[in-house]
Amino acid sequence: MQEAFLALYREYRSGRHVDDPKPWVFRVAHNLAIDRKRRRSPTEPEPDEWWEQHEPAEDSGAALQERIQREEQREHVRRALRALAPRQRECLELRAEGLTYRQIALTLGIAVSSVQNHLARGIQRIREELEK
Repeated sequence: MQEAFLALYREYRSGRHVDDPKPWVFRVAHNLAIDRKRRRSPTEPEPDEWWEQHEPAEDSGAALQERIQREEQREHVRRALRALAPRQRECLELRAEGLTYRQIALTLGIAVSSVQNHLARGIQRIREELEK
């Protein structure tokens, strides 16, 4: 993210104007992540999944049974999210970050109607997976 914000700073510093900075920064960060993934060696481990980074911290005073049940629920959600198509997952992650459909479309370089379709299909897929 620091690299993306630095790129935004350079844009403004050079006198260029960015109409909507939030999707612009997400787009730059997205492209940087793709570049980094391409450069990563096959033996390098994958970074933590987005949804695992956003899980709430466990309450150390919780009963063992509650912690086990919570972990089972989390694993169920992880499986549902892994079942999504990559573009569906990207759209859902960006929406969870607070971007509007328009901002997601600008970030990913797709039409707003495509964002709507990816989100609708992704949510439906998650529902189906969680009902199993």
